[in-house]
Amino acid sequence: MEVLQLSEDFYPKKSGGAFTDWKVASGLVKKDHDVTVVTPRADNELSFESRKGVEIRRPFPVSSRHPNSIIGQVYRLLFFLFAIVYLIYLTSKEDFDVIYSTNHLMHPLAKGLSAIRGYPVVNFVAYSPSINNQAHNGFNLLFLIEQLNFRFFMGDLVLCRTPAIQNMIRDTSGNSARLIDGVLQPNKIKDVGESSGDPPECIDSEDDSKITMLYVGRFEEVKNPIDAIELIAALPKEYRLLMIGDGPLKEKVRSMINDLGVASQVRLLGSRQHKTTLYYIKQADVLLLTSKIEAYPTVVFEALALETPVLATPVGILPEVSQSRLLLSSIEEMPAMIKNCDFKSGQGLDSEVLMNYSIDHFVNEVDRSLSNVSRHTDTGQ
Repeated sequence: MEVLQLSEDFYPKKSGGAFTDWKVASGLVKKDHDVTVVTPRADNELSFESRKGVEIRRPFPVSSRHPNSIIGQVYRLLFFLFAIVYLIYLTSKEDFDVIYSTNHLMHPLAKGLSAIRGYPVVNFVAYSPSINNQAHNGFNLLFLIEQLNFRFFMGDLVLCRTPAIQNMIRDTSGNSARLIDGVLQPNKIKDVGESSGDPPECIDSEDDSKITMLYVGRFEEVKNPIDAIELIAALPKEYRLLMIGDGPLKEKVRSMINDLGVASQVRLLGSRQHKTTLYYIKQADVLLLTSKIEAYPTVVFEALALETPVLATPVGILPEVSQSRLLLSSIEEMPAMIKNCDFKSGQGLDSEVLMNYSIDHFVNEVDRSLSNVSRHTDTGQ
């Protein structure tokens, strides 16, 4: 198959979306498909390069500002306009069997090319502004763009993370939509889960009677770190909270710790490397997720794969996940639930979780979906 992949975030970026898109592109190459990725160009990135067989084209630059800032939005719009011309030129020189579009910015481009060239399109919708109820109130540009995408610019098949998004796409556009799982990096999880040596950092064991709760995430409103502090303040002194992360609410978090008098129960660990974070997850008694909005929280599945119990708000896909170590609760009910739970971390690996939610599973599902709608199905797969 000749695959044209349109991604707003891609290698060498390190965001979750960029990682997923890179794994799909490189995974498809390993399956003997030819993959060309068109993506914006950030500072110091090459306009063209070949990486592990993936042809990466970055024809136009974007701003280094946050993509949702005013300047960021202007650059996104300019990229969109220039990319239309570029993609028409590219597809006049090269032929493709299918388009894989992974971002809201790219879906109209994919739909336009489909109309001009006759290419079938598979869309991937990971995060949706619609899962934030506040987006439905007043004017919200991202919500408006998304609704236009859902109504006019979806392709032959839409892959999505949650039933809520799946139903919304079906109701709005009538297009075929199905759920797709997979986000974990199996090798990294196994390295930590099967390790018997000393980790790069350890949770101090000076008082083994304490129950260690772990927060992993950005210090921003949507991740809700403030409620994590208020939660620990509502619990007995035998509970402690470790927090891995950084962000705009860092000083507010520090102030809240002091104001509530829980400095002896809370440790701010700052940002940590992924492998180190996995070791902390493995050692913790429970992973705490207090987010207001999530679609597919990677850290939850990492904890479940490492046999660490999870207490989380019922966001995104989590209410659909059947797992004995996953407990869902509102923030208000969490203190009572915690007091009544006997958290037992397994300190091992859950091979079923690792298999069902691995990034390899995701790549295989994308490959199957692209092959099903491709103009040429005799791929030998």
